[in-house]
Order: sequence, then C-alpha cells, then structure tokens
Amino acid sequence: MKIKNILLTLCTSLLLTNVAAHAKEVKIGMAIDDLRLERWQKIEISL
Repeated sequence: MKIKNILLTLCTSLLLTNVAAHAKEVKIGMAIDDLRLERWQKIEISL
C-alpha cells in the first residue's frame, strides 16, 4: 500500500509539473503572436 501511495504522489507531481510548463509555453507563444500582429499593423499603417 505504501508503494502505491508513493507512485501516485510521483505521478501527480509529474503531471502538475508538465501542466505548469505547458502553460508557460502557451503564454510565450501568445506573446510572440501579439508581437507579430503588432508589427504587421505598423507595416500596414506605414504603407
């Protein structure tokens, strides 16, 4: 029973770590998309 609890704890912590890392990647990706959109809007205005 103790091994089962340890494995469950380990799997849960790995899952939470992966979710947190994925959330950071999504935020970075969204920021890059915002910068690209901003750049295209500036180019369209200057044309």
